[in-house]
Amino acid sequence: KILNKKDVIDYLLELSPKDIVRLSSREILNDIKVANLTKRNYYSRKIFVKYVLNPRIYFENLILWRERIFKKYKYLRDKSVNNLINSAIEIVNNYRKFNKKDYGPMLTPLNVVESESYRNDIEAKVAIVAILRTFGVPAKFNYSTEVIFVYTRSGWIALEKLKNLKISWKDILNKCPKKSPKYDRDYTVAYFKNGYFHSIRFMNVKFFKKNCASMLGNLPFRNYYLIYGKRGKNSIKVIFYNLHSTIHSSSGSTISK
Repeated sequence: KILNKKDVIDYLLELSPKDIVRLSSREILNDIKVANLTKRNYYSRKIFVKYVLNPRIYFENLILWRERIFKKYKYLRDKSVNNLINSAIEIVNNYRKFNKKDYGPMLTPLNVVESESYRNDIEAKVAIVAILRTFGVPAKFNYSTEVIFVYTRSGWIALEKLKNLKISWKDILNKCPKKSPKYDRDYTVAYFKNGYFHSIRFMNVKFFKKNCASMLGNLPFRNYYLIYGKRGKNSIKVIFYNLHSTIHSSSGSTISK
């Protein structure tokens, strides 16, 4: 398939001369092909060019990442926008963080994804933006606030401590065998990372008449689980229940997971 000349022109206009001379024509054309392959239909061409097609995210050395990220995480291609956001965050959350001082230039998104490791939060966030752009979701990284913004069908949303868990007292009573279950003793809320479940510290909960409460708010993007157990005579059964959550935009609108 012959590429649209306008795509090539717009692609080059987003880059500095220093970036352009480092890239081969073959790399550029392949990058544009993948961007068009995963392009979605809910945004304008202007948004597409600047926040999907554009391979420049931050001040990292420009090494094209799109084609290799696409091959590694091809299963993400058919995910909805909201599921893709959660998946991208979950993927990078499970990468290894080095507890060393940052020496030398920052890791590129491709370095982070291929090594599945990063040294600081900026490198991790830039990698998340790269994964989102790879699969056709417009995303950007704000330099001054170090916050990721994603363009959804509802407009731009900021991804910073924006996950709220909602759990009902009725759910806990239905799933936990105790009549008056206590946090930590009978159940816990946890997330999975690096091969382990990590419980989060309990916060005071006020339950309302309709058996519904916003239990925990302002959490990083992860999948969270209600974990509880049932004891038998010779065994203990541990059950994991995926909690419902919502993504909140900076303007206060919500998108269900």
